[in-house]
Amino acid sequence: METAKGDWSRLDTESLRQRRADLIASIPPLQEVMHGSLIPRYTRCGKKNCHCATGQGHGPHWYLSALGANGRTRMDYVPDAFVDVVRQRIQNHHRLQEILSHVEEINRELLHRRARD
Repeated sequence: METAKGDWSRLDTESLRQRRADLIASIPPLQEVMHGSLIPRYTRCGKKNCHCATGQGHGPHWYLSALGANGRTRMDYVPDAFVDVVRQRIQNHHRLQEILSHVEEINRELLHRRARD
């Protein structure tokens, strides 16, 4: 059962330590984590009689949008065969962030209690 944020004070110290260990054990494999957003793009071919001239366009063509090392947003094309893999890795990133947040909260609660690891 997931403890809501801020409810850690209800657990005894040993339960907090066990919950932290359980959270750490549930971290997804780091090689399967990816930061960014999966963005669908639609293109127009320029042919007057093509459905894309008045409709939605050709696609979707998928792109990974993520902040690069230089601080600029980078768009990388994702082939259809990799869309599900990239989507799962992005979800793993969100899960990792959630786990880290909970572990940090538990660590603060243990500090508040002056409990040593």
